[in-house]
Amino acid sequence: MIWDWLCLGSTNAVDVQIDYWANGEVVEIAGSFNGWQHRIKMDLDPSSQSTNPSVSRQSLHWTTILWLYPGVYEIKFIVDGNWRTDSRREIVTSGNITNNVLRVDQ
Repeated sequence: MIWDWLCLGSTNAVDVQIDYWANGEVVEIAGSFNGWQHRIKMDLDPSSQSTNPSVSRQSLHWTTILWLYPGVYEIKFIVDGNWRTDSRREIVTSGNITNNVLRVDQ
């Protein structure tokens, strides 16, 4: 994982699986866990792909694993260059900025 170096030497960091459902060619996640400096590309779950036209409008399942310290982070998803929040997750708004909340327990 590209962000493993952030937590080298830590025994407190934990694997956190992030799941997101959206239609798009490229889905990424960004957040306060890395100072909003880098986008992490999410992987398409192969089982969510379908060649059946009757289900092609269903959202695809995207996933990634982050290695994070316990705490509370703000995150946002980027689908084909467009920033989005996940309505299934807790939301926080500050001024005109809306993000999702990611809580990481030990």
